[in-house]
Formats: sequence, structure tokens, C-alpha cells
Amino acid sequence: MPADYALSDEWSPGLLQAIGTPPVIYLPCYSNKCTTIDCLDDYCLDLILSHFNLFELFSLMSVSTRWYYLCSDRISRSTYFSTETFENVPMKWEESQNMYPFPSFKSVISVLNLTQDSLKTLSLSSVYDMTAEKLSVCGDLLPNLQELELCEPYNLSQNMARVIGNKLCSTVESLSLHSCHLEHLDLLLQNARKLKHLSISCSEYDVETEEAFPIHDDIPSDCPLTSIRFHGFPRLHIDSIKFLLKSFSGTLENIDLSYTNLQGITNVPYLLPELPCMKKLIAPVDTRDSDKLMLYTPDRSAFLQMQQTYGVVKMLKFMPNLRVLDMTNSSLLSFSVPDFVDVLVKHCPLLEELYLGSCRVPADELYGLRHLVHLKKLCLDHYEPLSIVSSILFTSPYDYAAAFRFIATHVISHLKELQYFSLTHGRSGYSKNDIQGEDLFLFLRNAGPKIKDIFLTADKTAENGGPYDFVAKAVKMCSEHALPQTINLNIENTLSFDVKASTVTQFFDLIAPSYIQVNSSNNFAKKHVHAGFGDNVAFPNF
Repeated sequence: MPADYALSDEWSPGLLQAIGTPPVIYLPCYSNKCTTIDCLDDYCLDLILSHFNLFELFSLMSVSTRWYYLCSDRISRSTYFSTETFENVPMKWEESQNMYPFPSFKSVISVLNLTQDSLKTLSLSSVYDMTAEKLSVCGDLLPNLQELELCEPYNLSQNMARVIGNKLCSTVESLSLHSCHLEHLDLLLQNARKLKHLSISCSEYDVETEEAFPIHDDIPSDCPLTSIRFHGFPRLHIDSIKFLLKSFSGTLENIDLSYTNLQGITNVPYLLPELPCMKKLIAPVDTRDSDKLMLYTPDRSAFLQMQQTYGVVKMLKFMPNLRVLDMTNSSLLSFSVPDFVDVLVKHCPLLEELYLGSCRVPADELYGLRHLVHLKKLCLDHYEPLSIVSSILFTSPYDYAAAFRFIATHVISHLKELQYFSLTHGRSGYSKNDIQGEDLFLFLRNAGPKIKDIFLTADKTAENGGPYDFVAKAVKMCSEHALPQTINLNIENTLSFDVKASTVTQFFDLIAPSYIQVNSSNNFAKKHVHAGFGDNVAFPNF
């Protein structure tokens, strides 16, 4: 047995007891005939150790003196720590029969003692036996913290909120509150003068309470706030949006109001300061089922919904440099603002991504899209709304085929930068208004040189026809007209019967030209129905 496998004298069993019972890790057996992992140099071992989480690294420190130093060094260079790593782990060897749902304070402080200055990102959930005094000790070990996430079920007392505000939030640039109680938000934010990104999602308590949640003067007016997110926040106070737009008009770049009550937008004044830095506005409405619709829009009157939609459009007039807009499921858009596309062309000419899924914009009103020459992604997916208001107002189904035909004929040839187009739908069964093969061929022929992905839905284009007949007709027509670029034609199968994707692919490989790749799936992983905050926004990916 090599000497390096001897247990280190510097290894303290008490530290491992504080962390918890280690997982079962099978160590390499030494052999004169085989190269073991311990024969690797320190650089290679460090690369291997980079794939272990902190709890596993603590466990591996007991292997040998060499591994103790390597694991310690790897832990000390960690920039990210989540207390969820230690959830459901016994706190002591003698308590191995009792599993605790939360990590202990001892395990958390053991990690922070090693990481200290290197730690930049902390995700904090409930910690067993944590108090305000102990939290203050943790704060002293995090002088360079930049990103902080507080997760459910983290219940903040007034003293703990004050400690977090004084010891942690004074240096953070990004703060994410996921399903936390927010009674003491003012204490959290009072010293957050470096804050750039604020994300708040609601908890069950916030959903059940009828009291509106205000954000007034909680955020220091001199902080460089660039991104705000209120996700699923049905009780946001109506004055909050107005306060944020006025107070941070010079720095705001991204606003996410996903599945939030948009009543606050109806209260936005007509005269706002211009928002020259605004790049992304996300305001989809959740209509996935009637319960959620009732939850997120307590007042479901058509008048209020139209007011909310108009409020979003009113905000656009102050965002001349907007790049991404998501208004998915704004089904009353055509009622609220009949000239919506013209508003975009006039006030947001630099748009690169536009999501208007289930917005029911009539085909002839899509003509203005041809002037949005910077568009790279256009999503017009359509699914019939579930709300009672919409079902009363819309007596006939939306003619998505006419919209596709209009875009193929009058719009697509002007969008030279377009890379992604989607117009899927949830209808099934035979319809004379389904997309035809000629329409798809016209779209492919007129599309710009940068188009890469097109998403459509399998249709029954004839009473006895197959769901992919219109695709087959289009690709056969393309065989006679060479296209300059390779295009992925993605056909979403939402029909009642299942067709193997491999069967569809093999069929089209035989008849399609080499520059058209036809894919079929019930759920495309790379399909983006909503905008969301992606890698282009500096929100931490916890």
C-alpha cells in the first residue's frame, strides 16, 4: 500500500462529524500491474476532483495526506456554495439513523471557514439551528459575496433579515428571493447599494394573502439596478412598477413580469422618463389551466385585461432600444391595440426577438413585421385560450394558416436576419384551413440566408391524408429549387396517435434534398416558447 494512502495526521474526525456521514466512495486498489488513480499527478487529480460537490470533497479528504491537501485546496477555490448540498444528511456519525431535512449550522460554517474570500455565490435555504447571531458569523466570512439566493422554506425573522441586509447584501450585486416571506424586504435591501439584479418569486403565503405587496423606497435609489424579475407574483402593488420605472429609468435593462398580475401596468402614467437602456421586456400571461388563470388574474373582466395589455404597449413607447419582447398569451391584444405591430415598428425598431404566442394578431396586421429588419427570432405559436372571457369574445378559431401564408408571401423575404421561426398550434383533426405544401415551399424559398430552425405542427391536410403530407409536398418542390442554406424543419406531433420520430426522419431522408433536415418530436428540447432570462442577462444560474 503506497504511503500516500495513509490517513493524514492533520485530518480531524470532528470536522467530518460536523459535515455528516460521508457517501460510500470506492477507493482504487493498489496493484503493481495496474495504474491507479493515485498515480496521476496533482493537476490531473485536481481536474477529477472538480466534478465532486463540496460534501463529497470533504469525505475524500480522509483518503490520505495528499488527498487532504488537494481537496482542501479545491474547496478553498470554490466560488459557489449551496446549502442544499447538505440536505437530508445526518449531522453526526451517532445520528446516522435519523435523517434531517435541513443542513446544520456546523456543516455550513465548516465550508465557509475553508472558502472565505473565494466564495462569490451563496444559495441559502433553511439551516438547522441557525440564529441571527450565527448568521452574523457566516456574514463575517463572506467579504466578497456578489450573488445571494434565499430559497424556500427560508423563513426570515426580523433580526435575521437585518443581519442579512447588513452583513451580506451590502456587497451583493444579485439578489434572488425564491418563495420567501417578504415582510422584511426593506431590511434586506436597505444597504444593497451595489445591487444590479433583483429577482422575487412568490411563496404560498404571498398567494393566499389578499394584501398587495408594495415596493416603495425599499431599494436604495442610488444602486445601479439593471434587471428586475417578479415571477408568479399575483399580489404586486399597483404602484410598484411606476416606482421602479421612474427611479431607475437610466439603468434598467431587463424587466420580467412573468405570470404576475399586470394591474400595476394599468397605473403607469402616460408621461414616463425614457428608458434608453431597456433591452428585454417579458410579460406573458399564464393560461395553462383555469385554476392558474383565476389565481394570476383575480379580476377576469375583458375590460381589465384589455387595460393591462394596453399598459404593456404604453410602456413600449419609452423603450426605443428594446431587443426582446414577450407578450405570450395576451389574447386580447388585437382588441386592446389594433395597430400593435405598427407601434412596434415606430417605437421599437431594433427588436431582435418577438414572442406573440396566442396573441391572435390577424394576418393582415402582420404586414408591419417586414419593417423589423433586425428580427432574429419570431414566435407566433397558437393555442386556443382557456379563459371564459376569451371563449366569449372569440366565436371562431384563429386562422393560423392564413397568418403563415401571409408571412410567407409578404413578410419573410424582408427579414434577412431571421434565424428562428415558430408557428405551432394545438388543433387536431381535418381542416381546409391547415397549412398547405405550397405555403411551406413559398416560405422556404423566400426565407433569408440566415434561417436555421422552423417549427410547425403536423396537420391533416386532406380528409384521407397523412399528418406530414404538406411537408412532403414542400420538400419535393424544394428538390427542384436549390436553397443556399441548410434548414432544420421541425414538425411537432400533437396528434392523438403516435408516430415514431425515427420513422419520420428516415422517410424524409429519402425524399428531401440534403439542405433540408426534417425532424419530428412530441416535445422539442431546443424550442423556446417564451423569452425568459437567458445567458445574455447577468442573472445567476443557481
